[in-house]
Amino acid sequence: MSNTRETILENLFGELNNQMFERRLSMVSVEFSERMTSAAGRYFPQRKLIRLSAPYLRLHGWDKCRNTLIHEMIHADLHVRRKPYGHTPEFKHCLKKLTGEKSIYHHDDMRPYDRPYRHVYTCPRGHKYYRKNRTRRKTSCGQCDKTYNPRYLLKYIGRENV
Repeated sequence: MSNTRETILENLFGELNNQMFERRLSMVSVEFSERMTSAAGRYFPQRKLIRLSAPYLRLHGWDKCRNTLIHEMIHADLHVRRKPYGHTPEFKHCLKKLTGEKSIYHHDDMRPYDRPYRHVYTCPRGHKYYRKNRTRRKTSCGQCDKTYNPRYLLKYIGRENV
């Protein structure tokens, strides 16, 4: 499936580049990422690379993925034309001109999916905490003391099977 998916993405990119960007983005490459879960897409200016979220594609389909690709292509186009390529007024103008959309964000789509809480911590008094990500730094129990207190350090119990 991934080869087909990548081929469809490359064809879609080429089509949009011809129709909307006058072939200015021929040096930009596109790819999917299985690990990208916190954003639908991202443009990497140093590498001239657009990376789209494969989990986002599976969840929302090609129509939403196409809109994300156009969004990232606008960033790339502004970068190639040596203009500020963030969410500037010019970016918003291009987005409205090309897609008719006013907003750069889709609040219902900001998180492609909700990950379950997997990591369990406890404090010396027995309070339990469930976190999506495993913390690397020392953290204390917020119920026992509102500020950091080494007496109430959280102890990692393990992963919860979800």
